[in-house]
Amino acid sequence: MISGLFSIPIARGADSLAGEAALVVGPENALVRSVIAAARTPADAVNDDASPTGSACFNPVVLYGPSGVGKSTLAHLLVGERRRVAGLAQCLTTTGLELAQSLAHAADTNSVDELRNRFHQCDLLLVDDVDQLAGREAAQQFLCTTIDALLLRRVLIVATARMLPVANNDLSPLLASRLSGGLVVPLVPPEGAARQALVDQFAQQCTRHTGQRLDPALLQGLAARRGPGFATAPQLRQAVMQMAADLSHPASAANDSPGFNSSASRSRHAKSVASDHKSVLRHISGAVARHLHVSVAELKGKLRHQHLAHARSLAMTLCRRLTSASYAEIGRFFGGRDHTTVLHACQKIESLALQDSEISRSLAELALQISTMEVRG
Repeated sequence: MISGLFSIPIARGADSLAGEAALVVGPENALVRSVIAAARTPADAVNDDASPTGSACFNPVVLYGPSGVGKSTLAHLLVGERRRVAGLAQCLTTTGLELAQSLAHAADTNSVDELRNRFHQCDLLLVDDVDQLAGREAAQQFLCTTIDALLLRRVLIVATARMLPVANNDLSPLLASRLSGGLVVPLVPPEGAARQALVDQFAQQCTRHTGQRLDPALLQGLAARRGPGFATAPQLRQAVMQMAADLSHPASAANDSPGFNSSASRSRHAKSVASDHKSVLRHISGAVARHLHVSVAELKGKLRHQHLAHARSLAMTLCRRLTSASYAEIGRFFGGRDHTTVLHACQKIESLALQDSEISRSLAELALQISTMEVRG
């Protein structure tokens, strides 16, 4: 740790440029340290009533904040750490919408007891985007009883949300109070030293895989920029890639200084954020289609054969990693799918990548190929 900074290693293959990477956290998100400490608590300490660091003191763990601050990434890292340290087998991950849909299906098929047992007997529960339970009273009550059952067994519960649960009037007071009974962690976009560390990390990855070195002064200027398109880590990553692209095409910037220091450079980046997403998504979907021997039309289509669904999920995950496009934008590109469909697909692939070296390697190879193509034009 330097000047309040600390980092959490991300498994090889989980980084957009397929190199060693870390989730960089600054003092503005200092509570993340407690989250990781809870995840790394030895299994015997978790069940020790006298332990001040046992999971009972940090349960549930709720991560909340705006889009792009890394809630889902941190939640999955937390689950991975807990699984590794405690040797957990039955880790259940879902979204608020998926939970509600599963409950509705179970009610229609008289299998609510089976669903309840699956949730109550898991070794760890992650519910991404609990805001999706707004207005779904039965699903909220189901989650309340699940939380109660898991707390009795000292099973760690992790959730993400866009806002503080007690401030969300669409959640029942019972659910909001349960979600607020452990460690509630606000996440905000990176500031100061964290921004510089992220920009430097993305630049190093770019250099490692393309051979192109970026001027430290330009990187410092990029880290200091504020405003739309420069707030979150994914946006900073895209900005570094755009800077490298500008520098690799000096003719297109002959009357302009590179690195977002001029109005024309800023305009190019603004257009990239606003309209170039679609072009990058086409590159990504094309690369995945060629790699897995399917067509882009099939990736965008309605067929849900296992091979196509897997390829589509890989493409969506890479789109999320390599661009600052929202889940909704990615969903629209892939045949008008709902943002929750994209969220679930990305979560599933990220989880599988932590366990399956083949998936991790495919993501790494594709990310490197696409990133290099984007930087070199």
